[in-house]
Amino acid sequence: MAISRVRLQLALEIRAEANAEPSLLWKQRVTNRRISVSATHPDYPALLTEVLDLLQHNGFSTSSTAQQLGVSTSQLVKFLKVERAVLGKVNHERQQLGKPLLH
Repeated sequence: MAISRVRLQLALEIRAEANAEPSLLWKQRVTNRRISVSATHPDYPALLTEVLDLLQHNGFSTSSTAQQLGVSTSQLVKFLKVERAVLGKVNHERQQLGKPLLH
């Protein structure tokens, strides 16, 4: 349990240059523009890192990021809501940019 919390914290805090294409891991988790992974799955932190890197690259635009990841905007927002800390981080960044908060 402690390792999964550390991995989640690292996913929230460390940003890298976003890839132009979704990773193979991401593609394996998307079917019909829907994301299939729970917050308890070992792949979740890696997928979250990919999403947050791309969100940062896109100025925290959920629609642009969802399009690049091949999912609907509502699916992306649902993915971000799985962990309260993730939604808080994204909303903080959006607020800094003058964008509306996600609910």
